[in-house]
Order: sequence, then structure tokens, then C-alpha cells
Amino acid sequence: MSEYFLRTYEGKTQPLAKAVRALYPDLPYALVNRLFKQKDVFLNGARAKEDALTKNGDVVDLYCMPGMIKIPVVYRDEDLVVLYKPKGVASDGPRSFETLAQFVFGDNLILLHRLDTNTDGLLMFAANLRSYDVLYKANSEHRITKYYKAKVYGIVHQEAVLDGYLAKDAKEGRVRIYHEPKAGAEYVKCKVTPISFDKNASIVSLSLQGGKTHQLRAQLADWGHFILGDGKYGDDRINRSIGLDKQQLTAVRILLPELAELPSLSGKEITIPDQLLTI
Repeated sequence: MSEYFLRTYEGKTQPLAKAVRALYPDLPYALVNRLFKQKDVFLNGARAKEDALTKNGDVVDLYCMPGMIKIPVVYRDEDLVVLYKPKGVASDGPRSFETLAQFVFGDNLILLHRLDTNTDGLLMFAANLRSYDVLYKANSEHRITKYYKAKVYGIVHQEAVLDGYLAKDAKEGRVRIYHEPKAGAEYVKCKVTPISFDKNASIVSLSLQGGKTHQLRAQLADWGHFILGDGKYGDDRINRSIGLDKQQLTAVRILLPELAELPSLSGKEITIPDQLLTI
């Protein structure tokens, strides 16, 4: 059993070997070298060597087998699998981390929620239909608490609770935060706790229950402390000056509620290992 994994390169022109490592951060260095030697790396549909120049918009394919791919497993039992998703990989879709996880661990894995492409960290999968029904319901009812770590612009001196109304702007591919109820907007809330700060940046802990698309990124930007590296909601000039092109946001902890139907998972807390922290 083998499969192609396709990703579109975005960035400056550089050798294909470097582009592959940027696009597939979840793959070991030795595996990437092996795929090049086996001529299993494709650039825009054609086999290519390490030094082939890759430019913005090019499509890079890898052809490999499940045993070649190592995905960090943070938690695993008969009902729930929690994996580490790196930055630069979409959570779901035909060519995504979900596809990769099912390829490696089996098609029975069912994605329970999403992380933005350039957000890394803990991603939950149900291991069977029964646990999916229970966990999906708990998540949709905002009973699963998710914690993130972020590096934001400016100095955050004290804890704050941010709330507002989030509305999607499909045309622009982004969301907006309003401070009064608005037709089509959903109420959102998150808690911000400062951890440390240096110069004009702060490391903060974020917590929320449930979660909407781009919620944290939009709420922090609206508050005046955008997530560094975020080009959509932040300031590209500042991001370029510090050399960041992916938002500094990591999903670090998950707290499950009381679950009578899944007693082994009731109240369970799952935390990212220190060696996987990127912030």
C-alpha cells in the first residue's frame, strides 16, 4: 500500500530539497533523502532531483508507504487518538494531516476538530464511531476546553477575558469580530493569561471551550495583540522584521469533561510533551 501526498509550495524560489522539508516538516530527514534516491519526489507531476528549483505555487508530491512516516502520538487508547500536527499542514481534506494520519494508523480514525494550517499542536481523532458521537457532541456543546500557547505583539501585563461576536467573511476568507450582536455572527470568548514578555512581544496562554475558525487569531488582533507571524490578521511589516511567516500559535493541552458514556476518558487531561513545543 502506498500513496501520493500533494502540497502546494508557497515561498521564495529555492532547491526542491529545502522546499520538501518546509512542506513536509512531519517527515524525518532520512526519509526525505531516501525518497529522493528512489526518485519518489515529484515537482508539478514530474520526477525531480534535490537541486530542482521550486517556486511559489509549484506542487510537490511524495510517494511513500505507511511505515516510512512517523507521526508523534501524544495519547492513544481504544476510543481516542491525539496526534501532533506540525505547522504548514491542513487539518482536513484529501491531501492533509487527516489523510496522512488515516494512511499511517488506519481509516477508522475520525477527525474531531481542526487546527489552522499554520497552527501546530494537539489534534484529536476518534478511534471508533461510538466515541466519535460522544466526543463530537461534547465539543459542539463547548464542553471540551482547549489550551494554546502563543507569541503575540506587544506587552500583555495582566489576565483578560476577550469576548465578542464572530462573523465569517467568505469572500475575503477571514472572520471579523464585532462587539455587539450581529446577524449571522456567533458569540465567542477566550481567556488570555500572560506567561512572560520580552521587548515588544509576549508569550501568553489561551483557553477556550469549543472554538471557531480563526477565532483566537481574530480576537487577539482585535484586542491589539496579534499573533506574531500571522499574515492574515497581523502586520506583515512587523512579521518580516522578525523573520516569522507562520503564526506563533500551538495547541498545547486538552481537558475533557465528565463523560458517562466513556468513563476512561472522563475528565482526562492531555498535554503536549515539552520536546514538541515550538514556542
